[in-house]
Amino acid sequence: MKTAVLLGTMGGPQQEKDVKGFLFRLFSDPALLSVPAPFRQLLAAVIAQLRAPKSRARYMAIGGGSPLVPEMQAQAQGLEGLLGEDWRVQVAALYAPPFVEDVVAALVSYKPDRVILLPFYPQYAAATSGAFLARARKALDRLLPYCPVEVVESFAQSAGFAQAIAMNIRPLLEEGVKTRLLFSAHSLPVRHVLKSELYPLQCVQSQEAVFEALAEPSLEQELCYQSRTGPGRWLGPSFYEALERAARDRRAILVVPLSFACENVETLCDLALEGRVLAQSMGVPSYKVVPTAACAPCFLEDLARILTEK
Repeated sequence: MKTAVLLGTMGGPQQEKDVKGFLFRLFSDPALLSVPAPFRQLLAAVIAQLRAPKSRARYMAIGGGSPLVPEMQAQAQGLEGLLGEDWRVQVAALYAPPFVEDVVAALVSYKPDRVILLPFYPQYAAATSGAFLARARKALDRLLPYCPVEVVESFAQSAGFAQAIAMNIRPLLEEGVKTRLLFSAHSLPVRHVLKSELYPLQCVQSQEAVFEALAEPSLEQELCYQSRTGPGRWLGPSFYEALERAARDRRAILVVPLSFACENVETLCDLALEGRVLAQSMGVPSYKVVPTAACAPCFLEDLARILTEK
């Protein structure tokens, strides 16, 4: 039986010139901006225009473009190697190439017996995982209407994901240094969580899984939320507040990017670069960012297990 797997992602601009278009498509999505069309597109154009300069600077700081899709393609290739010749694993993005619709169109000639949708976010959120699932289902209904579709909504408690992060933490620990693990997840507006979002619960589950895999019970730990991007109440405590506490308590910080499975502008710029400057300005004794799970064999092997059990 031939199986196609779509790894869902927001995508990212590959070059500086792609930033504005990426932002426009991002904020044109009703999952992110709940404003009726055509006002949503008008507002998205304004937001993209205003945010483009700062966003370009962030991508330039990490080499000029997002590493997200190339890293995910390496993960897809690794999964294919584990799953075997009857499996095809493709990256499918919402706001930058390779677009979901183009990837599904390319599957028509492959003629899969089934498709598995795997939003490549460890924890489920409607604005990310949900948006991908909705777009992918729409494209599949149009282009492969008779093909069975299955879904892996999240891998928040994946043992391989937790083990991969734990393995990346261990070399950064320093004996005799009072260290606090700062598990940092992408924030969400509280109004989303009040609609029965599983996201904060799954963030806690991932935090617990990593801490258990690390097997260092004497370490301090805290969960916080980064990247607030709009008005209103957002999930907290914020990354800024957590850094303030670390500075006050004189604790070295190891930041664990909890809601990402590969490197992107938030891990490489927001946390590794801007976060370091902020931490130093506050007087945090030591600040390090833990690499993501990426292509760690234990992570890919566990994902392959999850997929084969569907």
